[in-house]
Amino acid sequence: MSRALIVAALAFVAMASNGDAQQQPIFVYRDSGWANSIVQPTPPAALIMSTGVCTQGPNGNGFGAGMNNLNPLTFYPSGCVQTVTVTSAWGSTFDAFVSVFGQGGDIDYWGPELLSNDGLVPSNFFQVNQANGGTVKLKPATVTSVEVVLAPFTFQQASGGWWVAVGNDGNSPQMTIRVFGTH
Repeated sequence: MSRALIVAALAFVAMASNGDAQQQPIFVYRDSGWANSIVQPTPPAALIMSTGVCTQGPNGNGFGAGMNNLNPLTFYPSGCVQTVTVTSAWGSTFDAFVSVFGQGGDIDYWGPELLSNDGLVPSNFFQVNQANGGTVKLKPATVTSVEVVLAPFTFQQASGGWWVAVGNDGNSPQMTIRVFGTH
């Protein structure tokens, strides 16, 4: 009898593993951590970014009043690739992000970024800072997680005294945002 329970347990684990394997990237957004600072003598402490989505444009102003963003993520200079996985444990901002993909249709996306001297997120982060993005047409999907990957970077002072985030190749560090889920 215990042997049958072990076999059944192993079969369940195998099915659960296969279920996880079904999760696939439903949206991939590549950008770069290209924010720059004001003119200052010392390098900033951190690169802060967020990713946002909306079903009304421009920049999602018609949906969620700027709250349909993943929480701002802080990255410190590093010689290693940095990966952050965002799930429902992140709370209401993740839920708002997910609800946009649940609707499908024309989805606007953006990645606001800034360099911070103290590593803290300013209260007006979403409204006033640099952003890239575009529009993509997606069928409705259930989002399970979002993975943000940032290549190694350091800060380099540019001519004129302002600072930029620079990757190993001398260009802005590459950033990849993958939304995982099912259609």
